[in-house]
Amino acid sequence: MTEESKIKMIKVLYDDSFGAPGLDFSSEFYEEYEKQKDNHSDPFDWRTDPLIIKIYEKLGSERCSKSRINSIDNKIYHDNVTHKFIPEEMREFFKVNDYDGQESIQLDFNAAYVNILMDVAEKDMFLPEHRMKMNRLKFIKSNYRNEDMCEY
Repeated sequence: MTEESKIKMIKVLYDDSFGAPGLDFSSEFYEEYEKQKDNHSDPFDWRTDPLIIKIYEKLGSERCSKSRINSIDNKIYHDNVTHKFIPEEMREFFKVNDYDGQESIQLDFNAAYVNILMDVAEKDMFLPEHRMKMNRLKFIKSNYRNEDMCEY
C-alpha cells in the first residue's frame, strides 16, 4: 500500500446524549475559545474547525460538554460532546442525524458521487480526473473502517 492510498482521517464533533438537540459547548469551552481565537474568524462549521478540535482535544469531552436543567422535570442533564473520525475527503459529505436529541454522524457517499457527476455535466464530458475521483471514492467507501488503511 502506498502513502497516496492511505485515507487521512479528521475528527467530527457531535453530541451523543439524548435530550437537547444540537452541538452545544460548556462555558469553560467558550472561555477557552475566546482566549485562543485571536484573528480566527467564527468557524463555518464548528464540528470540523481546527481551532474547535484543538480546544476539544485540550479540554476533553467532559469539560467541553454542557450541563443543563430540564424545565419539565428540573433534572440536570449532561451533553456528551464526542468525536468520530471520518475521511478528510468526505468533510463536505457527512450528515448529522438527530434522534431525540442524540446525534450521530453518517457519511453521504451519494452526495459525493453526485458532486462528481455535477462537475461532469458542467464540463460536458467525463474526464480522467473524474474517473480518478470516482475510483478514490470507491476506495474510501470500501476501506475507511479498516484502521490499517487510515492515517490519524
